Amino acid sequence: HPKRKEWKMVTLTDIVSPEKNALKSGPFGSSLKKEFYVKRGYKIYGQEQVIRGDHEYGNYFINENRFQMLKSCEVKPYDLLISLVGTIGKTLILPHNAKKGIINPRLIKITFNKQLADVEFFQLYFDSSNAKSHFQSKSHGGTMNILNMGILKKLLIPLPPLLIQKQIVQNIKYAEEKFQLQKKQFENIKNNYDSKINYINHIQSSVLDSAFSGKLIQ
Repeated sequence: HPKRKEWKMVTLTDIVSPEKNALKSGPFGSSLKKEFYVKRGYKIYGQEQVIRGDHEYGNYFINENRFQMLKSCEVKPYDLLISLVGTIGKTLILPHNAKKGIINPRLIKITFNKQLADVEFFQLYFDSSNAKSHFQSKSHGGTMNILNMGILKKLLIPLPPLLIQKQIVQNIKYAEEKFQLQKKQFENIKNNYDSKINYINHIQSSVLDSAFSGKLIQ
C-alpha cells in the first residue's frame, strides 16, 4: 500500500481513551457472587454475551449499591469486550443502546481513543491470524487457555491512520456482503438442483414400480 509507511506499531495502552479504566479487566469473583444478583438493575456482561455475539442475552443484574462499588468495571456504548477463558480472544462491540452495566471476571473491556482507533477495525484485528497466534502461544493454562491483561498489553498492533482503518472496515464489510449474496445465490441453485434431482428420483421410482407391477406391459 502506498501509505503503508504511515502505519505504526503500537500496543493497546497507546490507543485507548485517556479516561480512567479505559482498559479494564473484570472484578474479583468474590465481589460478584451469585448471591448479589437481582432480577433487574445493572446488567452483568460475561462470556455468554460475547460468544453468542448478542449483548441482549442473559438476565444477571446487580443493584445500584453493588454497581457503584464496581463502577471501575462499567461498560459504555462502543466498548470492545474480550473473552478471557476457554474461547479466548472472542470479541463483542457494545452498541449505542446497550444496557448500562459492568463486565464480569472473565472479560476485559477496551474503550478506544476515537481520534486514533476505530473499534470495528480492532475487532477485525483481534480475529486475525496474527492476534490469534499471539493469544494461543501465550495463554496456555492447566486445563484450558486463559488470556489476561499482561498478554493483551504485549500484543503489537499495526496502526494505520484512522481514515485507512475505516476504509479497511468498509472494504471487508463489502466483501462479506458480496460473499453472503453469492452464498445465497449458490444455495438457491443448489436447492433448485436438489428439487429437480428429487423429482427425477421420484419419476424413476414410479417407473420402476410400474414396471415391476406389470403396468408397463402393453
